[in-house]
Amino acid sequence: MTTLKLDAVRACVFDAYGTLFDVTSAARSARDAQGDNWQPVADLWRTKQLQYTWLRGLAGHHADFWQVTGDALDFALAALEINRPGLRERLMNLYLGLSAYPEVPDTLRRLKAGGMRLAILSNGTPTMLAAAVANAGIAELFDAVLSVEEVRGALGGDGPGSGRAAAYRGNAVVISFSCLSRCYCRGRQLSCPCLLRAARRSGAPCYAAPASAFRNCCSRGTS
Repeated sequence: MTTLKLDAVRACVFDAYGTLFDVTSAARSARDAQGDNWQPVADLWRTKQLQYTWLRGLAGHHADFWQVTGDALDFALAALEINRPGLRERLMNLYLGLSAYPEVPDTLRRLKAGGMRLAILSNGTPTMLAAAVANAGIAELFDAVLSVEEVRGALGGDGPGSGRAAAYRGNAVVISFSCLSRCYCRGRQLSCPCLLRAARRSGAPCYAAPASAFRNCCSRGTS
């Protein structure tokens, strides 16, 4: 695995879903109620979740990620003709407590031990993110957990999240598996879907990679 050079980086800002948290773990945890259907449910649920996010963004019709997640699940269950009493509620509750990928806790601890400031910037709601980091046992490793619901429109200086968001405008690396998040680094907005290309243009260090890619890059300078 190639080691990424983070000598000038003081903070890592992670996307949440698909980067730190396994988005298939909710359906997998309810496989007793779905049998072999759990994987198709997980796949279609995630696909529609992303599609609904894109469509609402393009149309300018904002809905928070909890609503989008529920709408996507409704589509998946209907499309797969699954109608089991209580299953929707169970799956939504399980989504609040998604499992972290196995390598995530150790990777974060090693980055933290190396002096790195850690944050999450996600389109998940504050409630969703708080539940996910608590369930994964990694809440204490983050200096900030930022939801776009808190910082929408705030990175220009307005809104309740602007102060915390501004702390990550300096030498930060943005880590996203899906390249779908709108990320801010060195004061520049890096928008989906071309996160890496935008990073190169702006000079901001930005990587499309799961946390596992940072396993071997936890030693860095402190300048």
